[in-house]
Amino acid sequence: MYRLQHSDRRYKTYEGQFKQAWTHPGKSANIKEIYLAEESGINRAYRGKRFQRNNSSYKVYFHGTQRACNIGRWGSALRYCKKPECRLCGILWHSFDVKFSGCMFGAGIYTTPSSSKADSYARNHHLLSSRHAILICRVVSNYPQRLAAADPSLTAPSSGYDSVQGLTIQEGGTLNYPEVVVYRNEAIVPIGVIFYTRKGWTP
Repeated sequence: MYRLQHSDRRYKTYEGQFKQAWTHPGKSANIKEIYLAEESGINRAYRGKRFQRNNSSYKVYFHGTQRACNIGRWGSALRYCKKPECRLCGILWHSFDVKFSGCMFGAGIYTTPSSSKADSYARNHHLLSSRHAILICRVVSNYPQRLAAADPSLTAPSSGYDSVQGLTIQEGGTLNYPEVVVYRNEAIVPIGVIFYTRKGWTP
């Protein structure tokens, strides 16, 4: 993944999505850098080929996770660490794996259209840094099953659906902010990282 210039149209696109989707009151964020994989690199990688082979269209959502290194602090290209506690670099090395995931809607991989909700899971582990990082992901969620109540026993959506969407309180569900869950490794691929600073409450 390579650092985008602030004048790059792709930078402006993801910056706009991040800012528009920052919906939590009482905290704010300031983007420092955005790194993005080149399309040719995505298409050459096994996980990119797997994603393209199995999916025709996708959404772009965010995923927050634990970071335990100073990735993105220097250089024009990201250098991933191999620390087992650095889940961010683990995902960048190997992509997502459902066997390491699970929560309200079962054993799936969780993303959200809300950048500020993803921020709630973006933790710096034993790392003194004012920067935080969330992943930009392509997610196959064209036919989501909309669920109002949690079901931790789920291992897949019902027939005819490709994902699960947890409904917010405004939609008749129990979540304050939306989340989308996929249950196949090939249904999601990380394509970028947003580095930012945060003001207000912390996770």
